[in-house]
Amino acid sequence: MKKNWTLDDMPDQAGKIVLITGANDGLGFHLTKAFAQKHAQVIMACRNQEKAEKARNEVLKLYPEAKLDLVKLDLGDLQSVKECGETLITHYDRLNIIMCNGGIMAVPYGKTKDNIEMHMGVNYYGHFALIGHLMPLIKKTPGARVVTTSSGAEKLGRLDLANPPTEEKYNRWLAYGDSKLAILMLGLMLDEKFKAAGLDAKALSAHPGFAKTNLRNTRLETEKNPWQRFQLRFYEMISMPAERGILPLLYAATDPNAKGGMYIGVSGIGEIQGYPRISKAQKRAYDQNLRKRLWEKSEQLTNIKF
Repeated sequence: MKKNWTLDDMPDQAGKIVLITGANDGLGFHLTKAFAQKHAQVIMACRNQEKAEKARNEVLKLYPEAKLDLVKLDLGDLQSVKECGETLITHYDRLNIIMCNGGIMAVPYGKTKDNIEMHMGVNYYGHFALIGHLMPLIKKTPGARVVTTSSGAEKLGRLDLANPPTEEKYNRWLAYGDSKLAILMLGLMLDEKFKAAGLDAKALSAHPGFAKTNLRNTRLETEKNPWQRFQLRFYEMISMPAERGILPLLYAATDPNAKGGMYIGVSGIGEIQGYPRISKAQKRAYDQNLRKRLWEKSEQLTNIKF
């Protein structure tokens, strides 16, 4: 892996179709700009279409020739995920790169429309279902890549699948950590499935370190808990620009040397700031028994079998 890999090292993406979930804000918006700069056709999969259109126009101001499509996707609603998948299969003949980026962070207890704890529902199960619906496109796209966006918070994850969080017993950061451990494991599990099926496809996971995005600032606008506000401000203070935070994700998605099953993080102390490097997740991510149980539960809750 090249030391200090940057956007200049990202290969040209002309002719490729890239799907980015949560593309209108945060890391997703910066990913959209980067792929537009590198001449990819980008499908912006977003819950709020008004915000998505605004983001699209901002990117077009920078890159007037960019090819940017919008598609409706609410990761917290499995019916919306299904409809998104059907739309994509109808309108596109391939998907070269799928960036599983959309998500929420450390929000108060809540449930999705499908009665799943919000973090796991949006950050993980929504993406699991989306990939399941998109398998026909993945299968017929040579060299397809799926990249899942994890976080250093995966180290907090325990994934006690038999005892999901309840409103009475809930820690928002642990719930967030569970979802980021799960989405990391999804990248690793998918790559194993692709190889077992003999598909010309690979899956990886990556995390952005601590990156400055609107995610924390948006939370600060509504957060009333003093300790949570302090944490959010502290994390923002030690974060690096989002333009650098997306580099591990871009490396995983585009570099010819990136191998399936890799987990890409950042090089600095504590993986808070730095350039892309190969990372190692906590040991639960490599637990084959936990992977098996997570996959089975995912198929059960989403009613999707790969």
